[in-house]
Amino acid sequence: MTANTLLAIDAGITCGFAFFCLESHQLLRYRSHNYGNLVRLRRAAASFLADESSVRAIILEGGGAIADVWVKPARHRAIPIQLITAEQWRADALLPRDQRRGYIAKKAAITTARQQINDHATKRTKALRDDTAEAIMVGEWALERMSELFPALNEGREPNDR
Repeated sequence: MTANTLLAIDAGITCGFAFFCLESHQLLRYRSHNYGNLVRLRRAAASFLADESSVRAIILEGGGAIADVWVKPARHRAIPIQLITAEQWRADALLPRDQRRGYIAKKAAITTARQQINDHATKRTKALRDDTAEAIMVGEWALERMSELFPALNEGREPNDR
């Protein structure tokens, strides 16, 4: 049986993905994929979500046209999705000195995510790109705020029952 999962996405042409068990908060798996351009990303997003039937909620770092690529298929599948900025999770997860520049924040995210992987992941891979590390950090941040980000999930309702 597949666990109900939270999908964390660091959105871009190259996306980082991290899957977390909603019950145990365990990092199940993580990966990165370079779609090459927005057209390919748009084509791939719907089939990606269709193939990931255990996803019950999505937290996405990003905005604009890239975020819209994920919002439409998520809503079509009735998967609640929340968009956040890098500044939101970084303020809580990184030291102030690590937030000053983007490249410094990405290095800090890799270090912190690597520790999370070593401590909690069910599967480990050697390579860890910054987009994947940031997806892991976004997911960890969201798991601590599930009741405010996804209240319908915590009330036992289907997300679209209002």
